[in-house]
Amino acid sequence: MRTLLLLRGTVGSGKSTFIKKNSLEPYALEADKFRLLISNPKLTKFGDFEISQKNDRLAWEMLFNCLEERMKKGEFTVVDATHTTKKAMNSYKALADKYKYTIYYYQLDTPLEECIENNKKRESYKQVDENIISRMFRNIQNEKLSGSFKRIFDINEIINFYVDDVTEKYDKVRIIGDIHSCFTAISEIVKDFDKNTLYVFLGDFLDRGIEHKQTLLLMLNLYKKENVIMIEGNHEIHLENFANDFKINSKEFLNVTLPAILENEKNIDSFKREIRKFYKKLRQCYAFKFHNHKILCTHAGLSFVPNLALVSTNEMINGVGSFETEIGELYEENYLKGKCQDFVQVHGHRGVNSTEHSICLEGEVEYGGELKYLDVMPDKILQKSVINPVYDRDYLQHELEKAKENKQINLTVDEDVNKLIVSKLISVKKTKPNLYSLNFGRNVFRKKLWNDSTIKARGLFVDAETGKVKIRSYNKFFNYGENKYSTREYLENNIVYPVTAYEKYNGFLGILSVIDEKFVFATKSVTNGTHVKYFETLFEKASEKMKSEIFRICSENDVSIVFEVVSNEDRHIVDYFGKEHLFILDVIDNSLFINGVHVDNNFSERFLKELNFDDDVVKMKKEIKKCNNFDEIINLMENYDNFENAEGIVFCAENGLMFKYKAKHYNLWKKRRGILEFYRKDFNKAKLAGRYKDEQEFIEWLIELDNDKVENAHIIDLMNEYESKKK
Repeated sequence: MRTLLLLRGTVGSGKSTFIKKNSLEPYALEADKFRLLISNPKLTKFGDFEISQKNDRLAWEMLFNCLEERMKKGEFTVVDATHTTKKAMNSYKALADKYKYTIYYYQLDTPLEECIENNKKRESYKQVDENIISRMFRNIQNEKLSGSFKRIFDINEIINFYVDDVTEKYDKVRIIGDIHSCFTAISEIVKDFDKNTLYVFLGDFLDRGIEHKQTLLLMLNLYKKENVIMIEGNHEIHLENFANDFKINSKEFLNVTLPAILENEKNIDSFKREIRKFYKKLRQCYAFKFHNHKILCTHAGLSFVPNLALVSTNEMINGVGSFETEIGELYEENYLKGKCQDFVQVHGHRGVNSTEHSICLEGEVEYGGELKYLDVMPDKILQKSVINPVYDRDYLQHELEKAKENKQINLTVDEDVNKLIVSKLISVKKTKPNLYSLNFGRNVFRKKLWNDSTIKARGLFVDAETGKVKIRSYNKFFNYGENKYSTREYLENNIVYPVTAYEKYNGFLGILSVIDEKFVFATKSVTNGTHVKYFETLFEKASEKMKSEIFRICSENDVSIVFEVVSNEDRHIVDYFGKEHLFILDVIDNSLFINGVHVDNNFSERFLKELNFDDDVVKMKKEIKKCNNFDEIINLMENYDNFENAEGIVFCAENGLMFKYKAKHYNLWKKRRGILEFYRKDFNKAKLAGRYKDEQEFIEWLIELDNDKVENAHIIDLMNEYESKKK
């Protein structure tokens, strides 16, 4: 954290001993070590060696350069030097102000006689003349320091981070995720601002959204209130740089956000002063207790909770690991190992999964997603959100325009495809033969950021030069009740009957197309790799007639065929008893725009009829029944029990709208597979039982197994053994 500790004491007073005793060596900068970096000990006329003072200016310049590099990252630092004068102490003030540091000092009031005796015991080159020690001692005794420096008497005063107990102060605590200039959304959350509620904001107040000025003015109003805590995010640095006339490194802030917040501002200097005050109030983190809850708030999340004073501000603001690191899962593992001081952590910044003890409140609000917040009540914690209706609906076009200026980005000839390529929500990979693979990013999946663009990017492969679609899967469809696009209300308003129910097989997605007169096999994101090889090997076992017909249909009609690949090399949860099949699901036009919500039924069925003949490997998807109203759909889901053959049901309406249902038995064993994987990582019975309280019987059975069996047995084999025992 932004904490600077200055040791103060004469030579021989025990500064180095203090550092060793408190294990502060990794955090310490020692003046003498810098002197020795510049010059070896020098001979004296008295027949010994001494540390040269001739290069002091350079030595201190080096020390301060290193100190500033640490301060840029907000790292806790100890400076080991005598610091006997006010001038020496005051030399740190400018850096401390610049980087928002608090300066503490620990003064070693060792008696002069003891210091002199200790000096004699030092290595000869480290010894100092006794007169100099006496002068240092007098300076320390006589020179009183200003209030800028806070004296401590024990290292625990700054190492043991303060946890604010707000139980008696407030009725609830509301923690709010990344706002990103979404004034309309944040206004909804604070519209009934209550003095009996503590509001904690996790940072990233500006940029990306389109309501910059309104959002900033709201924050400038709120930060002054006693019941508001604001944490610094990674975007606040641009605001600080503007307010202090430092260089602004963000083109987005410089070209978009800044002009917006300066609009109609007549007194820029006054505006900057207010922003500087605001920035100084931003915290690096906030730890609090509320009734039985103990919560740590940071912007980006930690992997565990050490002594917080030793965690750099940079790690709190930008996070541990990369942006994609599953910090919640790491935190959960460390929590169960007792490494998190019993804190539930709450963070924003990165779109990762929440776990029981690590909650992520980042919801891509700036792209029309959610502004997430948490209400901490005396007896429970409630996760809530507000959908943002005010955002840049043409942001893909804007991103495309910016990309055209960046010559490092290779775009295609097709403008519609290029908009997908530049989207922050879509992952783009180069793959063979000369293709781009476009798939929605994992943040889209986790945060449900589905739109006309992201639903297309699933098993979508385009020519890297022309942008022509070469391989195509379905538009993304969802589990029943998973989001607003799969609720009963939405479906009843949008589906066209009859709705056909098909078995959903438990394998992996395989897509087959013909490019340059050759079969090209793909999964949802690549055209090579292990799973592609499984797919290709299994396809080779099909009859020549089937392979020939598939080749003809793909090459003559420029289509892709979508399969579910059930391979013995990639078993999941459903037991197919050694049988391997490629289940043909649908035939899809190689076009970005499908004539249907998810699939063009009429188009697909025309080709499926041509492939509906006997083959040992390639099989047609199995129809369960046709539903003529929604009650029939509900009844089928509630009574579906065909786990031996499928993981659930895929429903396809007459107009091409699709949704799916996962069987209860499948979901049960999917959870148990997670229990098994967690147990394999640690083999800790107590932690396993504590985490999965509702699965005690299965856990007790699992614990009784030999470790070798737990390590090596497949979940299907364990499932069969467990259910056989239960019978």
